[in-house]
Amino acid sequence: MKKNYTGRAFRMALLLGASFAAPGLFTAAHAQVTESGDITTPINTSTADNGSAADVILDGTITVEEGTAVSVDSDNTFTNNGAITVNASDDSVGVLLGAGFSGGFANSGTITMDRTQEQEDEANDSVAPVDFADNRTAILVQGSGTFTGDITLTSTSQVTVFGDMSAGLGIVGDLVGETQIDGDFTIRGADSQAVSIMGEMLGDLTFGSASSLNVEGVGSTGVLVAGDIDGAFIFGGSVQVTGYTDLTPDADDEVANVIQAGQQGGAGIKVSGDISGGLLINGAVPDGQLPETGEGEEEILNPVAATVTSFGGSPAVLVSGAILGNVNTSDLVDPATYGSFGFVNRGVLTAQGIYDGIDTFASIFENSNLTDGLRNDGTIRSASVNADAVSVLINNTSAPSVFSGGVVETQARGTAQDGDAPFAAIGILIQGTSAVNAVTNAGVINTVLTSDSGEAVGVRDETGSVVSFINRGVVAARSLDDLATDNVEGDDPVATIAYDFSANTSGISITNTVSDTLSGNLADRAN
Repeated sequence: MKKNYTGRAFRMALLLGASFAAPGLFTAAHAQVTESGDITTPINTSTADNGSAADVILDGTITVEEGTAVSVDSDNTFTNNGAITVNASDDSVGVLLGAGFSGGFANSGTITMDRTQEQEDEANDSVAPVDFADNRTAILVQGSGTFTGDITLTSTSQVTVFGDMSAGLGIVGDLVGETQIDGDFTIRGADSQAVSIMGEMLGDLTFGSASSLNVEGVGSTGVLVAGDIDGAFIFGGSVQVTGYTDLTPDADDEVANVIQAGQQGGAGIKVSGDISGGLLINGAVPDGQLPETGEGEEEILNPVAATVTSFGGSPAVLVSGAILGNVNTSDLVDPATYGSFGFVNRGVLTAQGIYDGIDTFASIFENSNLTDGLRNDGTIRSASVNADAVSVLINNTSAPSVFSGGVVETQARGTAQDGDAPFAAIGILIQGTSAVNAVTNAGVINTVLTSDSGEAVGVRDETGSVVSFINRGVVAARSLDDLATDNVEGDDPVATIAYDFSANTSGISITNTVSDTLSGNLADRAN
């Protein structure tokens, strides 16, 4: 039976990663024009119908050398089922949604902010970043006032941008409406973003399971939320971000490796604006929390885990200077048992330094307020080479409860050189003026240091604010010898610490419900 996503079920569908295809047409309320040919001049909805305003459907192609290809500059809608191309030029836009108007935009086709042949050849031949045209945006909400209407990118949508200081979707003006993204973004260029929210939004920002964001550029970010969202931010797709042009170190060319290590990208997801409905990285809900379906209803399936990956020194997820309200969990079987949290991860967050000496952080929460705390039901992992690795860093942040029922995996690996400076692998690190009252582990916290010196720590609280620690799972801190044949004089010993609450001076309750011995299998011991 076809599922009717209304009311409670519609919210459940968003939380469980359902994708919604844009209709071929918006509801017909205005004159409508369909363009099916090959166009080389810009389109304006205000004059699309022989000088009068109309909704526009593009089934053909439009290619312009510069400027803006399509402008929604009236109370109308634009649907792209074809191909929009803007050739290499500064200050160019694929589709402009003018703030101050009401309408909507649906994309099932392609939008390409193109490069020159010389730039393509250079990208194929050089390890250094290519200098692309500046200030380019495939889909832009801009202008005085508010744009009112939904933005929908279906699973066949493809947005490609070659540009520095550019974006795939840029919301600079204010937006009232739902933003549903199920398509692909490919971004190449420095200081750019696949999706950039700078204005204020009233409505949810949702990435479905079909969405895929691939970003390569120094300082470039997958999703940037700098404006406030009065709604929820649900990420259910995949994003990969790097500043490297080569993800494999060259064993025979250290100069090339140094060049790559200097090319650092931005975060996979960065949030500095407030989000009233919190931030959910989507994936399977814990056992027993998936609602059962009634007789004759389509079965509700757990979504595929979202993935957020950073290759380099920037985190997969960075929440900085933000207030995150609670994620909506009302559709789970037992919300009270599940708890309330401003940040929930059910996906896979990964940070890999790849090159020597790059500190890695899978997730950072700094100078922020996570209402009621954060929860991990998925996987958070960080890996470094001759550098620190931290999977969860909480710094100067209020997160009353930290709960992990999933996996926190951290590895800092040394190389075959005795006497390297000591470095650390830490699973969860609480620093600064953070306010964290309780930490609960019901999953696996596995920390491994491969070196002759340094430390491996499962959980460390440097603030002294934690007054309750409960372990119902595995906390493992281990040291493995590196590739060096012998330690040298002056090497610090390797410290392995399952949990460190030594900063606490007022007392702490520690409850360990599994074996507290070091014997037996890894799955049976606490440290």
